[in-house]
Amino acid sequence: MFAKQKSQNSNQALSLSKPVELIRSVYPLVTGSPVTNGMLSVRLKPENELFIQFIKQIGPMLNGGIYCNDQYFSYQIMGYQYTLITRQFNEKLMAWNAEQVRTEELFDLTMKALYKNYAGFEIHELYLPILFTLSTNATTYSKQQYLDQQKKEMIALFINEGGNNDVVAVFSKWELTPQGQLALRLVFLLERQFINDPVGWSDENAFTALHGNLESLFNCKAYPVSMPLNGFMQTNRFLKNDPKCKDLIKLLKTYLVGTDTILRIWDTQSSFDVLFSKFTTN
Repeated sequence: MFAKQKSQNSNQALSLSKPVELIRSVYPLVTGSPVTNGMLSVRLKPENELFIQFIKQIGPMLNGGIYCNDQYFSYQIMGYQYTLITRQFNEKLMAWNAEQVRTEELFDLTMKALYKNYAGFEIHELYLPILFTLSTNATTYSKQQYLDQQKKEMIALFINEGGNNDVVAVFSKWELTPQGQLALRLVFLLERQFINDPVGWSDENAFTALHGNLESLFNCKAYPVSMPLNGFMQTNRFLKNDPKCKDLIKLLKTYLVGTDTILRIWDTQSSFDVLFSKFTTN
């Protein structure tokens, strides 16, 4: 726990070892960040969650100047290391990684089917801050239960019977607002054939009706988004013959799926889903 250092008068002095100093410096960051101090309903990758728990346990003694003895600190380190090689931890990590693989495959298959049937698409979004308190429901309620098959069928009904003929798919992405409120980003993929096709919805009245139906379905306001994916992308148009198309799809995948690698909203299920599509992904 302590390392010997030479002082200016050549006497040996005790100072904190590098691992202990690292933990002491990280502790205020862990307790100060809403992502890691429990104020936000997020889940981190299992090894990150375990490390944060360790920091929270040992940090107060180091940060407050109460230096525990070497043996106690060694036991804490060993306990953390042993937990990493338990069956229970391995099962959590495998489940986390399997969900990531499933979601990435869902995105890839959807993109493959889309470009098999269409020349391209343009994305438009609605942002829905959800009137739902995670602190009282997160332990018994999941994302999949909230955004269930019935809601997906209703969305398909709104699109198919509402005249929104240019909508080829709808993606969803769970997010948090800057205030920590749960929000759902709906990403509509509109068919496009050429780079100079008109921008926006072909039937504004049909979109207005869809907008209202979605607000009723989720019982909250739905706000149109002007900047693609919260400003993450500079364009909202994707054409398969565009030389930049592959790079644009990678960016789209990073925002919708890649962020789930380290952090997921609400629970360990993916924050991304395909709510509607006009094509099969087989």
